[in-house]
Amino acid sequence: MNQPYLPFSDTSFGTHRKDLRPAPADDGVLARIVGLARRLWPRNTAFHLASRAAVTPRAAENWLAEATGMSADALAGLLRSDAGLAVLEQVMGEADPAWWADLRRHARLVELQHRQEEHRRQLEDLMRESADAAAGRGRADVGRRARAGNF
Repeated sequence: MNQPYLPFSDTSFGTHRKDLRPAPADDGVLARIVGLARRLWPRNTAFHLASRAAVTPRAAENWLAEATGMSADALAGLLRSDAGLAVLEQVMGEADPAWWADLRRHARLVELQHRQEEHRRQLEDLMRESADAAAGRGRADVGRRARAGNF
């Protein structure tokens, strides 16, 4: 009681204002999306988030700081972006309805088919390069032998 009463000091209110703010949820949807964004875009994270969600970089910075929540429109923008499936995985979290398992299985199948096609293209390119190199080497050997008079 030796402290003077100040109308706006910490002692004039029951708890400090900072204590009234809810602690960021470690397992909340926003926290999971923020974690994903930091993994996907370790540099210029706010810019990448803002461009995909069609919001200002400042709004994205607030999400990254978990100072504000994300609107449904911004979430829809992220879901419609190139990172949409990864964002949806974060939104779904541990939920496992039958449709979600089917969707994940289908997405994995499509991903494997794309990889298989890419590997097929790479194989064809390597085989073509190998054939070209063998044909070129054969011609170079003939030219070298002709110049040396060993023909």
